[in-house]
Formats: sequence, C-alpha cells, structure tokens
Amino acid sequence: MSSSLKRALRKSITPDIDTEDNTNESNLATPAESNENETPDTHENETMAEEDEVMVNSPGEEVKEEEKDTEEAKEDDDKQEEGEDGEEKDQDGEDKKNAEEDGEAKEEDEAEEEGKFVFEGRNPKLIKGKVSMISGCMDIQTSTDIGDISETVKHLTPAGLGGGALTSVLIDTLTAHKKAGTKPSKMEVIKELKAKLEDLDVTQRPQISTSSIVDLSEPFEFVPSDCSGVRRAVVIGINYTGTSNELRGCHNDAINLKAFLMEEQGFDEDNITMLLDDGKETNPTKLNIMMALHHMVQSSKSGDFCFMSYSGHGDFIVDRSGDEKDGWDEVLCAVDHENVVDDELWETVVSKLKTGVTLFGISDSCHSGTVMDLPYRYQFAEDSEVWDEREEYVAALREHLAQQEEEEEEEEEKAREEKEKEKAEEEAESSSELDDQMLAMTAILMMMQVNRKMSKTKVKNMKKKMNAMMAFFGGDDDDDE
Repeated sequence: MSSSLKRALRKSITPDIDTEDNTNESNLATPAESNENETPDTHENETMAEEDEVMVNSPGEEVKEEEKDTEEAKEDDDKQEEGEDGEEKDQDGEDKKNAEEDGEAKEEDEAEEEGKFVFEGRNPKLIKGKVSMISGCMDIQTSTDIGDISETVKHLTPAGLGGGALTSVLIDTLTAHKKAGTKPSKMEVIKELKAKLEDLDVTQRPQISTSSIVDLSEPFEFVPSDCSGVRRAVVIGINYTGTSNELRGCHNDAINLKAFLMEEQGFDEDNITMLLDDGKETNPTKLNIMMALHHMVQSSKSGDFCFMSYSGHGDFIVDRSGDEKDGWDEVLCAVDHENVVDDELWETVVSKLKTGVTLFGISDSCHSGTVMDLPYRYQFAEDSEVWDEREEYVAALREHLAQQEEEEEEEEEKAREEKEKEKAEEEAESSSELDDQMLAMTAILMMMQVNRKMSKTKVKNMKKKMNAMMAFFGGDDDDDE
C-alpha cells in the first residue's frame, strides 16, 4: 500500500482534532467507527503507527486505561502521603531528640555558669567517713564579726550581743526552715547564706567543701537521716580577751550553737565539748583543741554523727608540705598563739574517721575556705572575680621571707668562713707543735753524738746552750743536768 493511500485511509478513519488537545482526544478514534467490515493489514497498521506515532484504541480500553491511571496515581499519592507522614514523624522524633539534647545542654551550661566542684589536691580514697564543711569565706578573704546580731538571729540571741556573720545567718536560716516545715536543698541553703550576708553588707563568700562530689540539689540535712547513732560535738569560741586582737562575738557563737544543737538537733549536753577562753569552760589552747577533736573522732563508730565548729581568728602560713595549690596553709589561731594547721586537721580528724561516720563542720574565721583540707570545694562562677585580700600582705610577706632567706644565707656564709678560719689556725698550731718536736728530737740526737766525743765540761756547756735555744723556740728553759 502506497504512502498516499495510507494517509488517505488514516484521514478517513480519524476525525478532525485540535492540535493543541491531541494528546487525549486522539485516543477516541477507532477503525471500527469508520469501517466495521474492513480488516486493515496488521503489518501496515504497525508501520503507520511507527511512521506517524499515532495510537488508536477502543473506547472501552481507554476507560480502563484511565481508571488504571487514576488508581495508580491514587496509590502514588497515598504512598507519597505515607512517606511524608513518615518523614514528618521522623522529623518530629528528631526535633524532640534535639530539643531534649538542647535542654540538657542548657541545663549543663546553666550549671556550669552557676559553679562547679573543683579538686583541691587531697586523695578522697583516703577518707573512710563522710565529711562536709561550710566556711565563712574563701581562703583569700576575711570574715566579719557583727556587733549586734539580734536582727539576724532572732530565734536564739538576746538583743545587743555580737556574733560571727556565718554562724548567725546559718542558725537563723536552718531554724526558720525547721519552724516552717520546709526542706531546702543544699544549694538553696548556700544561696540563702550568700543572700543574707549580702544583706548584712559584708563581702565574704561562704564556701562548701566535701570529701566527695555531692548532688547539691539533694535536701540539706544538718544530721543525715542515716545517722541513727550517738551525736557528738566540739564547739570552739575564742574572743582573745585582753589582747590587741580581741573579738566580741565568738563566745556568743559557741553558746548559740550549743543551744541550737540541743533544742533543734537532738544533741545531749554531755556529748557537747565546749572550749571557750572565758575562764569557765576548757581553755582553747592548741593542745586542748586537738585532744577534744581526737577524742570525738576516736569515740565515734558507724552510724554516729560528729559536729565541730570554730569561731575565732584564722590566718595562713607558708605551705611546707607542698599540698596547697596557692602555696599557703590555712590555720585556726588557738588562744595560746599556736596555729592549728589544716594539715593537722586532716591528719587528726578527716583521715581518722571510721567508715560510716559522718562529720559536718563550720569555720567562722578568716581565710577558712579549705581549712579542713577536704578534696573538693564548690566554686561559684562569681568567686573568680573576688579580690584577693591577701595580696598586699602576701607581697609584703614574700619580701620579708626573701630578705630573711638572704640574711640566713649570709649568716651561714659567715659561719662557714669562721669555721674555715678556726680550722686553718688549728692546722697551723698543729704544724708548729710538730716543728718543735722535730727540733727537740734533732737536739737530742746531736747531744747524744757530741756526748761521745766531748768532755763532761763541754757537754754541760752544750746542754746549757741547747736549753737556751729551746727556750727561745718556746720549749722548757729549765737546766737538765
């Protein structure tokens, strides 16, 4: 069949179609509509389809095709929606996970901004008991003795009496919480102490140090609930009465603490050892302080609770053991002008506690941040901004120590020179004596030789001459007949 005939036949069986919509409408034309009796040649039809790229389907087939396409499109849409839903769920899960991580990171950042525990050098594995301590200030600060604390400690102190800033606000805080029935966390107690000290217009920063890292969000318990045994205490207050360094409130601190222990914490009076320089209680010398602490620690066993407090002067001295990062040991100043060094408190108290014994301490004194040499101290972020009040004194002390060391070296050099001089003189004297001995021996030999050849008169004259010669050289001038 010729090409012209094919085109004529195609024209006769295909209706006129708008070229812009030919994609869909061209599928409606079929050979059956134009000529039912004619059976076109299959090969020729295939050739026509290939040449002119025209598909010819029946209306029934076209409807099925459309339904199939619709179903497939619907399935594709459903799958796409399911995929989008899955992606949304995955995204929601990822967003939730990211939010949780961001929340944790934010909490960590906030905690880091607030503060953290810092390691102070002592090995925590050497401590068998549990130890914690609240100090009135940082090592680099001084603490305050308040003239009238009646407005601060309203529960125990009569009007007009003085007291240490830390002891006063601590008693007030803990007593108020107990009466209100509230249970603050360790961190909340420390923050309240800081706030109350700021209200008193003092710059000291209270510190908490521990034998191990603890969770400060846990409830603060003066006597932990697991301490069901005996409760013992050593309470020290030194006013240094009659000295140029006299304080006013340290006796009051000790008296208030004793009342607090008995009335609020269930201590028996017989188990509270008081050391005051008031002429009535045990005098707080270094020996008496160390003996009282030693007795408390040695008497305690698992389940017992120990409490120690100190109100008085604190100071710092050059570290001789090499365990201090800043090169200074913190000390408590006993009434007999002897220092109770932090190394000694570690050795006598901290390291000697038995397993299961808990100790809580308070030091309301200058430079007391790490006075018990505990391994960990909680350092607030703002603590790094505190001015080192020791700076001028330390500079002067370092200059004094350098001068003292120089003077000691000069004295040692002078002593060494004197010793060398004495040694030289001794050697010279010894050499002189040896020369005299040699001379005497020579003279004797000469006399023995002469005696054989000379008469007695000549020998006698020779002896006289020899004696004169010996006398000249420091020997014996007596005649030897």
